[in-house]
Amino acid sequence: SINKALADMALLGGGSKLKTLVLCGDDMTTCESNSDVLKEKDNIGQVVNVGCPMMKDFNQFGERARYILDSCVDHLVKTINMSLERDGLFNIIIIDSTADSFIASAFLKMMKIEEDKYDVLEKGKFIILSAMADKSDEWRGNFLKSFKKRVLLSDPAVYVEVVLYDTADDDFKLLL
Repeated sequence: SINKALADMALLGGGSKLKTLVLCGDDMTTCESNSDVLKEKDNIGQVVNVGCPMMKDFNQFGERARYILDSCVDHLVKTINMSLERDGLFNIIIIDSTADSFIASAFLKMMKIEEDKYDVLEKGKFIILSAMADKSDEWRGNFLKSFKKRVLLSDPAVYVEVVLYDTADDDFKLLL
């Protein structure tokens, strides 16, 4: 399954007691269920699921769209900063299958706001993962490329697509 493959790829983060941020869509229950497989991994110390409840039924063309997106960014900043103060930096970021391009955009905006990305991510020891099940998920690859270009700037980083084939109709790409 995609969730098991993501959990296995999280092992690439190396080390033990890795702190994982899971970016969820508006279906937090499904997202939390998806991230349960991460908690079974010995090297994962903590899993923090974050989402923006205000993004439910988000209409990018609505007259309140900018306000809703900005409040999502504010919510992500507050939620993630609370976790950072309590438990330290993140080693792994996973864009869950429930996440959409709007919340990913809010997360990217939040990371660009941060004065130093290493106030959120452990320097030299982090990985960002997502899965692309079909063409409608191409935004995920674009998000990771944009994150690499706009947040990591001059730091050494690489974008990789790993295609996994199954005998069933479960083919997908893991994006790292």
